[in-house]
Amino acid sequence: MQNKRALLQNLCLIIKVYFFWILIFIIQKPVFMLFNYEKGISLLDFFQVIWHGLKLDFCFAAYFCFIPILFCLINVFIRLDLQKIIRVYNIVFIVFISLVFAIDCVLFSYWGFRIDATLFFYLRDAKDSFSSVTLMDVVHFLIILIPYTLVLLYLNKLIFKSSNILTTSIASKVANSFMLLILLPLCVILTRGGVSTATANVGMVYYSQNQFLNLSAINPTFSLMYSLTKREDFSKEYIYMDEDKCQQIFDNLYYTEKDSTHFVLNTQRPNVLIILWESLSANAVGNAEYAKVDNKEITPGLNKLKEEGLYFSNCYANAMRTDRGIVSVLTGFLAQPTTSIIKYPNKTRSLPTLAKVFSSLDYKTSMLYGGDINFANMRSYFVSSGYEKIISSEDFPIKQKLSKWGVNDENTFTYMLNEITKEKEKYFKTFLTLSSHEPFDVSTKRFKEGYVNSLAYTDSCLFDFVEKLKQTPQWKDLLIIVVADHGYKYPYGISDSDTRKYHIPMLWLGGALKERGEIKRYVNQTDIPSTLLKQMDIESKNFVYSRNVLNPYTSDYAFFVYNNGFCFIDGTGYTTFDCNANKIISPQRQERQKTNGQALLQTLYRNIANLHPQGAL
Repeated sequence: MQNKRALLQNLCLIIKVYFFWILIFIIQKPVFMLFNYEKGISLLDFFQVIWHGLKLDFCFAAYFCFIPILFCLINVFIRLDLQKIIRVYNIVFIVFISLVFAIDCVLFSYWGFRIDATLFFYLRDAKDSFSSVTLMDVVHFLIILIPYTLVLLYLNKLIFKSSNILTTSIASKVANSFMLLILLPLCVILTRGGVSTATANVGMVYYSQNQFLNLSAINPTFSLMYSLTKREDFSKEYIYMDEDKCQQIFDNLYYTEKDSTHFVLNTQRPNVLIILWESLSANAVGNAEYAKVDNKEITPGLNKLKEEGLYFSNCYANAMRTDRGIVSVLTGFLAQPTTSIIKYPNKTRSLPTLAKVFSSLDYKTSMLYGGDINFANMRSYFVSSGYEKIISSEDFPIKQKLSKWGVNDENTFTYMLNEITKEKEKYFKTFLTLSSHEPFDVSTKRFKEGYVNSLAYTDSCLFDFVEKLKQTPQWKDLLIIVVADHGYKYPYGISDSDTRKYHIPMLWLGGALKERGEIKRYVNQTDIPSTLLKQMDIESKNFVYSRNVLNPYTSDYAFFVYNNGFCFIDGTGYTTFDCNANKIISPQRQERQKTNGQALLQTLYRNIANLHPQGAL
């Protein structure tokens, strides 16, 4: 009887701790919304913010359970006044969380985003920072801090009353220890946000086109702690030359006074579908050296479609991961060698995006991804990018989630086909494929090796999709841009800095295209926005890292980054520079190419440092 009672008491205590913190986080949301109230917010919005915010609250509350579990374990062997210890433990964090919450409520009216590591950036110059604090700011801070703290302290005293949890027998000690040890990995799972590939991040609570509601759903303390783990001082990184010289080099690379753009579309207002093909290497396509295995083409479908469209044979990914690739393609923003800007929602919100441009033209915008949309903060990026509709694995039946990452390409291509055939209005759609991501789990077996077999599978899905689209009325006004999100180490064994890893295919096709052929100029993913918008006679100057490559006067080069290094490529060759070693590591060593790459990185990081939600670069 004692065994069972002690077991239940320990379990109930940990559950009380968990839900106590969830209650604390729930209370924050209506208080924050009332303090920063925006016109048009309804009572239903308050409940929706609480509901969607719970996903993050459930994760973060689990962090506060680890220490109580350890105290319970100690109590199994050494008698403690457990409830009193828990109350004191809670008081420490109540004070901390109350301070963070009160500061966040006040700063939001200035910053327009939830508290993060930016706070510590400004505190480096505390004198100037505090000089901008008004008396009313202090009053508002105290109005929130004091009542909120007192309420939490009262709840803490009410919920955690003194009681003894006794475990005297050996059997009781073993049973309780075993149960408490099981709770520890359970808490780890909760802090991660589940067992999926995506870990908890602020973007997982985004649900609305109203950015205020998304921000209101964020747990401010989690936002602060999360950003501290991702914190960088961009203004002090990659400084190679004086600003005037850097600006001059950058201008030579990106700006041109002449424009004789070659127009390849038969309409200025096509419907547009961008297909981001996971991990597709140009070395597996067409007549490339490694494009055949056992004398069989890896991508016969894409090879055939190449002859029907406009193929960019010297296209290069800007980096080596999907989170970098989608920003490069859809935002025209250069990738970073040591971080990913998608992890900083407060910065990506200020960037121009293709979805925002098309939305301003009254196009319907949507994003399709068969995986976990919370992975790598993608949800917050897509929402803030202006996509009206986001479709992910959670929108598909369980029977179609056949791989580790989610829904296979066969099903997502079918979904996209059905969506397009039903469209009655102009649309801009983006589709990120999935099946050619490791572990390359696909339903067909054309090749023994996993990577090339997965490419062959997605290739067949794409070809079937295009052939069916050709039979529909939608084909006439449709432009499809097929491009890899990033390359892959194929042929196998090449290094992370090898140019072959970043060489990717890009193909434009569809009924809206009036020309076919091969473009041999050096092109980056970032060049898609300006090139596409120029074809539609739309201003693209906000996409400062994007070139119109169908203008022959535009500089002809490609640039990519790898883990703290970069490579600059043009018609004279390439130079690869290792930023850790601060030296050229490629056999080809051109000082001009090295300086060009350094100027790009220096400009990029200065601009990232200056990004903020209310303005662009």
